[in-house]
Formats: sequence, structure tokens, C-alpha cells
Amino acid sequence: HRSAAQSYQSIIDEARALFRQALQIRREIAGDPERELRDHPDRFAPLADSLDSLEQFEESIDLRTKLVQHFLVEEGPLEKEVIRWRAVKNGKTPEYREASQRLAEVRDRAFLYRDALCETYVKAGLHASEYARRKTYFVEADRISVVLRRDRPTNRAVLRRFALIAKMFGELEFNQGTLIEKDQPAQAAEHFAQALAHYRKLNDLARKLTLSHEQVDGLRDYGRSFYTLGLVAQVNNKPKEAQDYFKASADLREAMLRDVNQEGYANSAHIQIDHLFSRIALGDLEKTMDFVETFG
Repeated sequence: HRSAAQSYQSIIDEARALFRQALQIRREIAGDPERELRDHPDRFAPLADSLDSLEQFEESIDLRTKLVQHFLVEEGPLEKEVIRWRAVKNGKTPEYREASQRLAEVRDRAFLYRDALCETYVKAGLHASEYARRKTYFVEADRISVVLRRDRPTNRAVLRRFALIAKMFGELEFNQGTLIEKDQPAQAAEHFAQALAHYRKLNDLARKLTLSHEQVDGLRDYGRSFYTLGLVAQVNNKPKEAQDYFKASADLREAMLRDVNQEGYANSAHIQIDHLFSRIALGDLEKTMDFVETFG
């Protein structure tokens, strides 16, 4: 065991030595950020990557923040211009369309830099061992995630990380509350309240992840599998088993129907029809009609 541990450590040491070499090379390529960053922002993103690899998160965050601010110089005035032209003829002018297009282009270029900054904040938060410092990093990661969702609302990688941040943030507050609950009940209650807010956000984000078209199709197949098992059990004269399958199918489809209607899913009518078949198979006509009235 000792030799295996030593071999593993030697690999880690060798990797870190290579990371340090890469960092030095990238520093030389990038140059001074005060002079070079404005004209050559792409030189500095790899430098920040090397800093992350060596867990030098503060310097990486500082550098990535400067990269994002580089684009904010353009983004801020364009946002004001878009707002100004939107007020003219309800935005139905060539000037509004042009300003909106330029703003979208700037945000598109800035996205990768914002995304990388958010990722570094998450890594720094996971690396930090002290509550206040970890919370500071998670606050920033959460704030940037809101902006990233604005710019790429259908990006699943952004949504998955946002959900992870909400989960970790909730755990951080809950654990901190548990730690001080005995001696500081009032402060513990504040931590639990914050944990609840983050867990509610996690619930909402997790629902959005589940309700992508691919996931919904998979859930529909899962519900259908219970329904078809019920049909086979019914044919085989096993009414109790058939009812159990039909109920599992109905419960799953009912939960899906509530979620998809909350999210405004385009094909919710198909899920409603699936649910009605399950309820009819159960002989639950009263609940069938209730759902027709509620979601019809």
C-alpha cells in the first residue's frame, strides 16, 4: 500500500511540475494584462486555466474578472442604447434591431469568459475550508449563473452547474446552522432560512433539467412501460397487479403533467392524454374529469 501511495504521489508531483512549467510559458505568452489584455484577451484565458490547475484561484479570479470587465465596457452602453430605442415605436425601428444585434454579439463573445469565471468561483468554493470564504465564492458563482442563464437560457451545462451551486450553497447554510444550533439558535434559524431558499432554487432548476424534450420523452416512455405492464397483467387475469401498474403509471404522469404545465412545455397535451388513459384504466372517472377541467 505504501509503494502504491508513493507511486501515486510521484505522479501528482510530476503533474504539478508540468502545470508550473505551463504557467510560466503562458505568463510569457500573455504578457502584462494591464497593457495587453484589451487587444489580446484570448492570451489570458489559458493563463487563468493554468492558475486554476495549481489552485491559485485568487489570481485566476482577478484575471478572469478583468476579462469579463473588458466586455462590460462595450455591453453597458449598448444596453442603454437598446433600452432607449425600445421606447421608440415599441422597438419597431431599424436602430433598435441594430443595437439589439450588436448587444447580442458582445454578450456572445463574453459568454465563454463569464462561464469560465463562474467555474473558477465554484472550484474556489469547493477548495475553501472556512464557511465565510466558501460562501463568498458561492455568492459570486450564483450571481454570474443568473447572467449566464439570461444569455443562454437553454444551455444545459450552465443549468446543471447552477443547480449544483444551489445544492452546495444549501448544504453550506444547513450545515452551518446545524453546527451552531445549540449555542446560537437565532443565527442558526437564519442559516436554515437561507438553506431553504437555496433548496427551493435547486428544486426549480432540477425541474427545468428534467423537463428538457429528451428527458420528457424518456419519462413518457417510463410511464408508458407501467401502463403496458398493466395491460398484460389485465389480460393474464391479475387485476391487483394490473391496478398497481396502472396506478404507478398514473402517478408518474400526473406529476409530469403538473411540472410541464408550470414550465409551459409545448407538448403537454400528449402527457395529458397519457394521464387520461392511465386514469381510465384505473376506473377513476371522477379524477379524470377533474384533470380535464384543471389542465384542459
